[in-house]
Amino acid sequence: MIKQKNNPVNARDASYDASLASNKENKNMIMAKIARHKVLVGIIIIIFLSWVISLPFVAINIPNNRDAHSIGSIAFDKWQMNRVNRIEIQEHMETIVTIYDEEFINDFINHTMVAKAAGFNSIFGRYTISLYRDDTLVRKMDLCELHSLIRVYHQSPRHRFFWTAIFLATCSCCGGGLVELPRHISNEIWQKIYENE
Repeated sequence: MIKQKNNPVNARDASYDASLASNKENKNMIMAKIARHKVLVGIIIIIFLSWVISLPFVAINIPNNRDAHSIGSIAFDKWQMNRVNRIEIQEHMETIVTIYDEEFINDFINHTMVAKAAGFNSIFGRYTISLYRDDTLVRKMDLCELHSLIRVYHQSPRHRFFWTAIFLATCSCCGGGLVELPRHISNEIWQKIYENE
């Protein structure tokens, strides 16, 4: 009977081939993970760039769950709103006050860019506020006579609501998206109205 001698060279070749195959599998797994991460990173970059590009054009209000009147709202006219240079306050469709004060206009625009509430039973109809860029009407709003509320818009292709409390968007007294004006803006508006009546 002939005994086979262990050939250390052949044994080394087999283990070397196995480690090469194992290394190749590891490289393939790493490349697959990198490819998956590239896709994920690509999606994140696309979302981030979309958000950055939309910043000048879109204003969004995320609803506050603690407030029953809080709504989610999107306004697609942010670019135009930021270019407003004249505010006209009308009583029964007749202009009674025209405001050119840039600081007041910017403050007013910042607070009325996007609707934050809905569903209040309020009285609208006597006073409206029209926002202009030169001679172009950008947006028309309804001023509430009893509270410091202003209806900034009704639902339209440029103004959408989401995650809202239940309210009738078409209701003349509580429909549309509202903003509660800060006291200093509300006081200034009403003072200008009283001075010109």
